[in-house]
Amino acid sequence: MRRLIAFGAFVCVLILSSGKDLAACGEKFFFAGRVVKWQQVMSAKVPGQVLMYVNPASKMPAVMRETSLEALLRKAGHKVEVITTEAALKSAVTSGRYDVLLLDPADADKWKAPGLVVVPVLYNTPKTERKAIEQTYARVLKADNGFQSLTLVNNVMMAKPKTRTTTP
Repeated sequence: MRRLIAFGAFVCVLILSSGKDLAACGEKFFFAGRVVKWQQVMSAKVPGQVLMYVNPASKMPAVMRETSLEALLRKAGHKVEVITTEAALKSAVTSGRYDVLLLDPADADKWKAPGLVVVPVLYNTPKTERKAIEQTYARVLKADNGFQSLTLVNNVMMAKPKTRTTTP
């Protein structure tokens, strides 16, 4: 009888561990046979060049002070540069090195460049103003939700066309 119970338990363990993953009931980081680290889940598959314009007259200094947006993007593998002056922003935008520009919605209309995705950052914005901004721009970042902001930047990078290099 002991052999039958031991054999039955062994078969159950084999069946349960043979599935691809056992992601249920919130246990998203525990899979059969391994543990997924938080950094692996949050890392960007396609790291990008993110430019943040922190206009001192806007809400962006409060975003930088009260959220960990910059640190979160860096941890995910993106290269982040923070700029505080319009002259530096103008030269950075015209350089063509950046993929995403995060800035206050009041400044978003001024800055456009080919290949650059302009994303207004909402922070403590009234609902009516927020709806108007969301209708104007395809992508809007809500700074109080760090995971949404990381997902947004990761999705922008995944959607960007890959540049093809041809060899002569």
